Amino acid sequence: MFTISQQVWSIISSDITAMQFLKLGLLNTSGYAKTILPKIQAKSLAKVSLGSIVTALARLKKDVILDEQKIPKFEIEDLSLKLPICELVYAKNKNPNPDLSEIYKSLEKNDSTHFNLVNIEDELDIFVSSQKVDLVKRQMKDFTILLEEVNLSALILKYDYKYRNFPGMGSQILNCLALRSISFVECLTTYSEFIIYIKQDLANQAIEVLKEEFMN
Repeated sequence: MFTISQQVWSIISSDITAMQFLKLGLLNTSGYAKTILPKIQAKSLAKVSLGSIVTALARLKKDVILDEQKIPKFEIEDLSLKLPICELVYAKNKNPNPDLSEIYKSLEKNDSTHFNLVNIEDELDIFVSSQKVDLVKRQMKDFTILLEEVNLSALILKYDYKYRNFPGMGSQILNCLALRSISFVECLTTYSEFIIYIKQDLANQAIEVLKEEFMN
């Protein structure tokens, strides 16, 4: 049988917003305890007091703050924005490398063009500057388009490569945006960049938040 603390942790650790508010000391523990009380009583098959849940949350708050202090804070050295970006998702029914190679050849002399891809088993997700969408579509004409999304932006965060060796760098960024209700389409990382694809109407807000939190 799980203890009350273990059950509270199980619930709040899967609730990103509540966890962040707990770390920041902004969570209304009494109100949150009332919200999760029915779930805990259902799992415990017994009556559980509200006070015991509030106490468990107070203990967890101390633990997560200590854990948070052990994680070095992510710092951004530079932040740039590229737009407009289009996302094209293709069904991968054959080897796309020859077609991708031709796209790279066409783009290699144009440094201002943004081009990235996520190549997984059954799909190929391409992010490209909107003015080069037709080029990509012509070259990928033998592949079926599963999704096309326009009016995206690419936020490119440059950081010291040393952060690759620290846990939680990506989650710090994404949790920061999530707390402000800023959603993203996709994110990619290199040894010195964190790229976030986001709708254009959210880009300026995201930039201000990231600058405030992660730039000196």
